[in-house]
Amino acid sequence: MRRRWEERGGVLDMNLLADVYGIAFTVYGLMVASALLALLLYKPRRTGVKAKNVVFVIPTVARPSVMPSLREVLGNLNARFPWAPIYVVVDEPADEAVVSEIERHAEVVKVPKDFPGRPCKGRAVEYFRQMHARPDMWYVILDDDSYPLDGRFLEELPPFDSRYAAANGILVPRPGRSKLAYILDHVRLWDDLTFFRLSTGLLGRPIFGMHGELFIIRGDVFAEVPFPADSLVEDFVYAQLLYKRGYKVWQVSTKVSIKSPNSIRDFLKQRARWAKGIWMELHRAHPATVAAVAARKVFGLMVSMLLAPVWALLHTFNVFGLIGGMYYMSAYIRGVFSSKAWWAVPLIPILGIFEPLHIAFLHKIKTFVVIDKT
Repeated sequence: MRRRWEERGGVLDMNLLADVYGIAFTVYGLMVASALLALLLYKPRRTGVKAKNVVFVIPTVARPSVMPSLREVLGNLNARFPWAPIYVVVDEPADEAVVSEIERHAEVVKVPKDFPGRPCKGRAVEYFRQMHARPDMWYVILDDDSYPLDGRFLEELPPFDSRYAAANGILVPRPGRSKLAYILDHVRLWDDLTFFRLSTGLLGRPIFGMHGELFIIRGDVFAEVPFPADSLVEDFVYAQLLYKRGYKVWQVSTKVSIKSPNSIRDFLKQRARWAKGIWMELHRAHPATVAAVAARKVFGLMVSMLLAPVWALLHTFNVFGLIGGMYYMSAYIRGVFSSKAWWAVPLIPILGIFEPLHIAFLHKIKTFVVIDKT
């Protein structure tokens, strides 16, 4: 007999809800399985010749709070790529003491107060693009807490043909002050090896967008396509602009060190900005991106540990749910081993409850959020 749950005069068909959850587990598990195939099938093409026409661009707010991470980034770039120009693009208002320190390691470009757009990374990059973009260069855009761990991408830069315009590296978190946030951040590494490798690498299309850490753009394309100066997720929007213009992208083999948030609160604020920003931009995204992102976000939330009481009550967990669950748990296991936080081992099955909690911060995201990376 079909079970029915009556509340406030309405009728909710529990069997129908169970069927919907079964679909959610199946679709999400198949998405993960498809993405895992890219881990085996994709390898970037190498030319055997290291490109030298490379410029590093680092947008920053130039506050004392960002200097510990930025100092680490500049030190790494100067040591590994001493021949390459480095531009640090500073949005106003800037701390002059911070600017003076930056000038000892890189060339500083200041964004004028009257430049259009709200203060954010996108506005800084767009000003640099208008003032300095050259068609004969490759531009490597980094966040002020990220840097490449090797130079292999230099042999993967020359375009395979004129359609290839941009590339991303593979994100690898490094510890902040919160070991728990560091463990959770390993999902970004897994995503780059699977979902982003499938879209950016194997398919050559930025279906899931692109990230701003080691965002490599060909100079003539950079000079042609304006960078969004008014978005919470400028990298996602820019990837969609390239997608709609028919450009192809790829994933380089270089790993990129990214600083994990210093607290779970900052972790959730960061995820909330990404989630809200992407939902706000879906109306101008490529149709394939709308379908893929919406499916992953909606079904991912439904089958997450946050809603485990619902799907456990419905008895809808299936083999596809096991695939999705192991995807996240294996990322957390990698994080536990990397952090040596053995106290977190018993928590691995329920760590998936944290990331969906960013929905509690969505209403607080009004502008570009710069989290503490000291």
